[in-house]
Amino acid sequence: MMEKWQEIKRRYEARGTVTIMGKEIGDNGRIKDMLTYVPFPQDFSGMRVLDVGCAGGWWTYLAEERGAKLVVGIDRDPNMLRIAEANRPPGSKAVFLRGELPALRLGKPPLDEPFDVVLCMAVLHYVEDPDRALERLRALVAPGGRLLIETFMKHTTKAGPDIYRWQPTPQAWGLATGPTPTACMCAPWPRTACLVFSPSFCLS
Repeated sequence: MMEKWQEIKRRYEARGTVTIMGKEIGDNGRIKDMLTYVPFPQDFSGMRVLDVGCAGGWWTYLAEERGAKLVVGIDRDPNMLRIAEANRPPGSKAVFLRGELPALRLGKPPLDEPFDVVLCMAVLHYVEDPDRALERLRALVAPGGRLLIETFMKHTTKAGPDIYRWQPTPQAWGLATGPTPTACMCAPWPRTACLVFSPSFCLS
């Protein structure tokens, strides 16, 4: 009998795969589509990258493939961390740790200093206090660094509309008088609308 993480991994593989660092891994059929609208940087050369809510490690490994010198994936679900490890491409030095927002803090290596890029892909709409989680994410970014968030705003099911508990706005980001992130409204999947803040959002 397969363990739970193995069952999830098999479902991901059945829905689609993506090749990262020369290895084909199951991605639930999402990553290729998301790369058509998520402004994911092409070059991470020499950067420290933190992937919060890393799930199967797709974005973690993609950042490593594109030159990051250190990539750390964080997830609260041990099943996801086992999938990320099973997905590890040959030669990858990615580090995976268990943790969750908004409790995540800098402390011991490899979380001993802020990161050049922090990724948070399809996570904020699940946490209990997204605004507090957002403040924590901002604290993890080094001065002049980048924060890239992809989050659902609204999801409609067959049973009717299900509005998530949080919808991002410039005010929620504390950007009323500061730089405004590039926003992109799109509907890459049926019954789903997403909002993407691009990595042009920089902290000073």
